[in-house]
Amino acid sequence: MIESKLQNKNPLIFSFPHSGYAYNKSFLKSTTLDINELRKSEDLYVDEMFLESLNLGYSYLKAMFPRVFVDVNRHPLELDPSMFSFVIKKNNFTDKSKINYGIGLISKYSVYGNKIYYDLLSKSDLRNRLLQYYFPYHNTLKYFIKTLQKTHKSLLILDCHSMPSNSVKNKDIDIVLGNNMGISISQSLFLNIKNIFIEHGFNIKVNKPYSGGFITKYYGNPKNGINVIQIEINRSKYINEYSLEKNIGNMDRISCLMQSIVKDINKVMLKI
Repeated sequence: MIESKLQNKNPLIFSFPHSGYAYNKSFLKSTTLDINELRKSEDLYVDEMFLESLNLGYSYLKAMFPRVFVDVNRHPLELDPSMFSFVIKKNNFTDKSKINYGIGLISKYSVYGNKIYYDLLSKSDLRNRLLQYYFPYHNTLKYFIKTLQKTHKSLLILDCHSMPSNSVKNKDIDIVLGNNMGISISQSLFLNIKNIFIEHGFNIKVNKPYSGGFITKYYGNPKNGINVIQIEINRSKYINEYSLEKNIGNMDRISCLMQSIVKDINKVMLKI
């Protein structure tokens, strides 16, 4: 349930944790919500924007399953005990913010605030989602990092997402770049990347309201040559957020710009 490709030539890794839309039958039977409501949680078509770049020799991995099924951009202990038919043991994970909003490892609510499941989930269901979906994604990413570190001094993971337009007060903001408040990527590299986006005409905001999820926080370690940046693209710039239909003209324009941006970022990385 993961699509991936390892390329040794370049030090970039693209991560698409929320672009999957393969909804299995058993999951759909467990919810009363329609597919259109569930799909509004996806980072729709973000992987397609980078498709041309991926064909040019960059490593990538993509979750084919939807984030409402299991969210690989969450800590594996980010669980809401009220969702399960068995007792979840207490653990040392203290950040309950995503759980309280119903968007932990396994989402409790849709983007409209409706409960996704009408029954409690079993232990075997949780185990299956972790072992068959969640951990394979992270094991693949760890393998990519370990392999590319053999040939590149520094790596850059571009964790690619989309955001609803109402998440930013200024509707002119095109992209939010997250660096875990300056921790997940070297300052000089981040400024280079930010300037590249600006030079290509994008209005950029940094860390607000998205500073980076689990992937950014867990893997970002610039002192050891592992840089991570989260890229959130304003959905209103390329789709109808209600119908989820693409604006083909805008999609093509953004895709073309992204291809140029990726080339420029890669040039910067190859000089490090």
